[in-house]
Amino acid sequence: MTPRFKLLVGAAALLAALIGPAHAADPAVVRIGVAQQGTGDPPTFGGLPAATAQLQHRVEDALQPEHVKVEWIFFKGAGPAVNEALANKQIDFAYQGDLPSVLGRANGLKTHLLLASNVRARVYLAVPPDSDIKGVKDLRGGKRVGLFRGTNLQLVADNVLKENGLAERDLRVINLDIAAAQAALASKGVDAVFLDYSLFKLQRQGLAKIVYASRDGGLQLTRQAHLLVLEDFERAHPDTVQKVVTAVIQAAQWSSDEANRSALFALWAKSGVPPGSRGSPSMRISR
Repeated sequence: MTPRFKLLVGAAALLAALIGPAHAADPAVVRIGVAQQGTGDPPTFGGLPAATAQLQHRVEDALQPEHVKVEWIFFKGAGPAVNEALANKQIDFAYQGDLPSVLGRANGLKTHLLLASNVRARVYLAVPPDSDIKGVKDLRGGKRVGLFRGTNLQLVADNVLKENGLAERDLRVINLDIAAAQAALASKGVDAVFLDYSLFKLQRQGLAKIVYASRDGGLQLTRQAHLLVLEDFERAHPDTVQKVVTAVIQAAQWSSDEANRSALFALWAKSGVPPGSRGSPSMRISR
């Protein structure tokens, strides 16, 4: 080696020594934003592998050897609120739907989609029990319809309306989050709401009647959700990101094991929706 080359090698080694440990250092805390309002104290959610991972403390267990604290942060404002938190670097990971994540990327959020969780989920339309609305087409004429705008629910609802020759302009759309939509439907403050499986609980209580479910109409009539991470956080802590991903995948594997079905539904019931309220065959769609 020439003296100059040796000097360059030495400088590179010194730089690697200085940068390497900082790059590999574990974060003090991992913050995971969830695009829905949690239930209970501490808040939980259900119905998907990411929820299973949270309820079983899989991420916490995976990061415990490094003494990394895990915070699950729930957002009543769903996807739009999660995007705001990502933009302000208030969270590192996010569980949210496809529409808000696409909007976030389009507006400059540097995120990386890590894994899909809860794909091809159905959308339901429910009305008060004594309503004469029989289906989507009956919403024409300015019916008051609750819809959570800016979420993957809106994306699918718009596709459902299009399939039935309608658009949002044919309705009187009221922007309501999930809790507000349920309350408005139960009190007959709206004529109908587009929502998720939580509507089955209202139907069981006699407070709602489900008149439409997006079953086999194609992927455009289903909701997709996923786990993503800020690119800056992933570059700084790739090992931590891998551990989070592995924990959620292991939760998905456990959830898909038929032997764990009863235990899984009992676990998800902690989110406030009983096992019988998740759209089982016994839950009839009114016609």
